[in-house]
Amino acid sequence: MASLLEVENIEKSFGGLKALDGIDLSVEENSITSVIGPNGSGKTTLLNCINGIYVPEKGHVTYRGRSILGKKPHEVARMGIGRTFQVARVFKKIPVVDNILAPVLSSHRPMTDLRREAVELLKRVGMEKFTDGIGGDLSGGQQKLLELLRAWIADFDLILLDEPFAGVHPELKALFFEEIRELQRLGKTFVLISHDMHSVYTLSDTIVVFDLGKVIARGQQEEIQNNERVIEAYLGN
Repeated sequence: MASLLEVENIEKSFGGLKALDGIDLSVEENSITSVIGPNGSGKTTLLNCINGIYVPEKGHVTYRGRSILGKKPHEVARMGIGRTFQVARVFKKIPVVDNILAPVLSSHRPMTDLRREAVELLKRVGMEKFTDGIGGDLSGGQQKLLELLRAWIADFDLILLDEPFAGVHPELKALFFEEIRELQRLGKTFVLISHDMHSVYTLSDTIVVFDLGKVIARGQQEEIQNNERVIEAYLGN
C-alpha cells in the first residue's frame, strides 16, 4: 500500500512543555493506524498539527505528497482530511440532518440529493427517528456517530478519529466498528486515537505508541503488548 500521510520530525511546544518531540508517522492508504499512549503523551496534539489547529515549530506534514503544514483547518478539509473530536462538536439547536449536511453546504451537488443521502446515512445507523430532531437531543455517543456520518457524506479520504469510543454504549460501539470497517472497505484511511484497547486491537492494521511526546513503539498487537517500554509507560517501573 502507498503512503497517504507522512509526518516527519514534528515538534510542538506549549511554553516549557514539549508536547511532540520529533514525531515520525507514516500512514498507508486504506489502513487504520492507531495511536495510543498515556494521558498527556501528545496524541491529540498530533491530530491538531495534522488538521491545522496547531502549527508545529519544526518538521513536515505531507498528504498525498503535498505539504499541508501551516494550512487552516478548512483548507486541510478541502484536501480530503476529516476530523472528529474527543467531545463531539455538534450544532445543538439545529436539526440532526442539517448537522450532517454542514460540511457539504458549499458542494456543487444538488441539496435535495445531499439531504436524501444524509437521511439514508441516519437509517444505516438506526438514527432515522432523529432526522428532524435537534443535535442537542442526541446522546454523547450518538453525537460522536453523527461526526462520523459527516465525514462519510463529505467523502474525506483520511479521517482522524479522536477517542470515538469514550463513554459510548457497547451496542453503539459495535455499530461504530461496522461503519469504520465499511468506510475502509470503500477505500478510506483512518488515524485512530483511543484508550479502548479492545477497539484498537480489533480495528488496527498498525499501532503506534506515544509517551512524553515521543514514539516508543510501533507494530502489531503482540509486539505492543510485550514491549517493555510500553508496559513501563502505562504502569511505571
